Amino acid sequence: MSGDELIDVVDEQDRVIRQATRGEMRRQNLRHRCVYVLVFNSAGQLFVHRRTAAKDVFRALGRDGRGVVNAGETYDRGALRELREEIGIAGVALRRLFPLRYADTQSCVSGVVYSCTWTASCTSSRPRSRPVSGSIWMSCWNARNDSSSARTASRRCAATFRCSNRCVTDSRGG
Repeated sequence: MSGDELIDVVDEQDRVIRQATRGEMRRQNLRHRCVYVLVFNSAGQLFVHRRTAAKDVFRALGRDGRGVVNAGETYDRGALRELREEIGIAGVALRRLFPLRYADTQSCVSGVVYSCTWTASCTSSRPRSRPVSGSIWMSCWNARNDSSSARTASRRCAATFRCSNRCVTDSRGG
């Protein structure tokens, strides 16, 4: 993660209007593209990880492989890249669930939420930045109602929790 990475700045309809550096996007809270991948195991448990304090936003929170889509990158390619970088998963089929729009004083996002099933272990494959500090498989009920996460969650990540709830229903075929 570098403040010099280029990202696409998009309008309300998710059309690219220009490019900016990641640092500029954060400083000016520019609308940009993000991906969110909820990872389930064969038992229907959700992979939950803790992001390190080194992340530029939403430190210590995580229920998905999430990240900013690079300039010129598709949502699908960005999701696969972020899943590999954040959690260490590669070669998995993603299921595109729904678009997500979110904005607050720290982040303005046009995103897409995905899910996948993974049965092997999940670890960070990016030793230079260590975006994940710990992880666990949790039942969907426990992940949604985890009081430690609920205490640290604020309005700015309420959309992620709503996504988790919606995806949990999707993962069970409901």
